[in-house]
This record gives sequence, structure tokens and C-alpha cells, in this order.
Amino acid sequence: MTDPQDPAARARAAAGRRAALLLAGTGLGWLALNVIGGILSWPPRLLGLVDLFALAGFGLALWMTYQVWRAGRAGRPKPGRPDER
Repeated sequence: MTDPQDPAARARAAAGRRAALLLAGTGLGWLALNVIGGILSWPPRLLGLVDLFALAGFGLALWMTYQVWRAGRAGRPKPGRPDER
């Protein structure tokens, strides 16, 4: 585990929490809107738009997760290569 006093580690943890919240919110929102759309008989075009917004939210969350992963690996030597520091 990282040092809780390290500002970089705290920033990465906060960014990871934001990505997790975005993933959970996107999934729950997509499910809720599909259920509501089914009950209210929304047209397929509107439900498709909801799907596209959910896809964009999942893509953004994936990008945020990738950035957190890259920030965590910054400063470490690459596996299989000698340390060039």
C-alpha cells in the first residue's frame, strides 16, 4: 500500500474513485433509462441515443482508468529493460 501522506498517491486514489463513480453511475443510469423507456414506450431511436450516451460514458471511464494506471506506473522501470535513470 502507498503512503497516505503522498500527494501523488492521494491524487491517483481520488482519480480512481472518480472513474469508479462514473462507471457505476453510467451503468445504473443506462439501466434506469432503459427500464423507464420500456415502460413509457420510447421510440427505438431515443433508446439508441441513450445507448450511445452510455457508450460515451463507459469510454470516458475507460480513458480515466487508463490515465490512473499510467500515473501509477510513472517512474518505475519498464519490465525486461535495464533501469536508465
